[in-house]
Amino acid sequence: MLNVYSLRVDGLVGLEKNLDLAEQIDSKLDSERLKIVNRMTSNSSGCATARGAGLLLQYVGQKFMDWQMDHETSNTANGPVELTEKTVHEILDCLEDRIDFQYRHGSEGKPYWAKAEMPFFNISHSAGIVILAVSDVEIGIDIQNIKGKNELSMARRFYSEKETNLVENNCEIFYKLWARKEALGKRTGQGVRPYLNVDLSDTDSEYMKQYTWNELKLDDYYICICR
Repeated sequence: MLNVYSLRVDGLVGLEKNLDLAEQIDSKLDSERLKIVNRMTSNSSGCATARGAGLLLQYVGQKFMDWQMDHETSNTANGPVELTEKTVHEILDCLEDRIDFQYRHGSEGKPYWAKAEMPFFNISHSAGIVILAVSDVEIGIDIQNIKGKNELSMARRFYSEKETNLVENNCEIFYKLWARKEALGKRTGQGVRPYLNVDLSDTDSEYMKQYTWNELKLDDYYICICR
């Protein structure tokens, strides 16, 4: 099973002008996610992202507990990723009473739902979009906004020689490779640092064949899922 959801959260920035919506969202978040929201500056993009992630977790968690996950799009191994795109109001309209989900965390802080029967999940965000992947196996997901700035200098600093040469010919490759490295680091729970200089440019390499990869380009974003 692999289900992927996206939520645009640009409209949640500056909710001090719409306190009713802010209160409606916060009333649906579990305790741990609400603590994250409350640590953020209320009108910041970080706060908007935290609210969006909390909504997606509540939405997907409730669907799984209601045994509805099999009615959603399920992506196949190595196939194209299909996103289920949601809006804030769509999620709020279908949520039932808040479930105060509990979490456990890996040694490097990777979150899991605490109940053993719940699936694996992973969250990423970039430039106004939050995405969540849920799977029956360990998973990592990353989204990168294509910015068009300093890619080659960053590649020379962090990437393998082969990867850097690819970036030199096409700067967008930088973001595709970075998404792979982040997704792998999140899959293993070790973070991106151990994989910065690992060559992930060849999907047929023995290293990459250790995992299942799904990739998608959505507008100005690269998304990578590693299982």
